[in-house]
Amino acid sequence: MSVNEPNNGVLSAERSENWCAFKFVESATARSVSKIFRKRDTLHKLVAEQIYMANNPSYVPTKSKWVTGIDGNVRQVMVPKKQKKWWVLLPDGKLQIAVYWKSKQIEFEEGKNAIEVDSANELVPTLESIKQSIDLGDFDVFIA
Repeated sequence: MSVNEPNNGVLSAERSENWCAFKFVESATARSVSKIFRKRDTLHKLVAEQIYMANNPSYVPTKSKWVTGIDGNVRQVMVPKKQKKWWVLLPDGKLQIAVYWKSKQIEFEEGKNAIEVDSANELVPTLESIKQSIDLGDFDVFIA
């Protein structure tokens, strides 16, 4: 019996309870996944990178680039990626966090495009809350 052929119950007696508990379905392709889920995932990754930048101040995001040397050899090198921090430290010690989508700040309400937190200690928990909010679909109206 090949891998692609159904087992027609031949091996069902030999399967464990865990195996029997699975619900087998045909796999969905990436294209069949809704655009909004892909956009959520993209925004989720951007926020995750901001969290990493907040936790590790020496972190510099990088990207790979193909470079031709003087001798004509082509090689792949890692170069710093231009990445701005989404937060600004105010003179009174508070922070303002702006969320960016396609290089533009998201305007949450009329004239309000930042989230204010009282101290730098609240930066990472607030970014985690933003990430959870993205997963719940609260940002769908801004990225659609």
